[in-house]
Amino acid sequence: MQLPDDDAGLRMVDTLRVGCWVEIQEDEEHKLRCKLTAIVEPTGRYVFVNRTGMKVLEKTRIGLAVEFRRGAVRVLDDALLFDRALESVISNLRKLKGA
Repeated sequence: MQLPDDDAGLRMVDTLRVGCWVEIQEDEEHKLRCKLTAIVEPTGRYVFVNRTGMKVLEKTRIGLAVEFRRGAVRVLDDALLFDRALESVISNLRKLKGA
């Protein structure tokens, strides 16, 4: 499959950086949150891992562009992820203090 150089999906893929988190709509009920861990230049493959570091997805640049175009992939805001993680830590500390 070929996409024009100015394709919106390709532009989104080109903004991805190693370490960024994305959410992928696998089907109507399941979303997968994963982190871009590597961009393999010679093959154009993008490798994603879950929170534990296990590889969960590998896509080509074109494959990701198509997913962006159909709205199945979205980049997650790092600040929002950090805020949620911090809230979780604080909540757990409060539970421990009360126990």
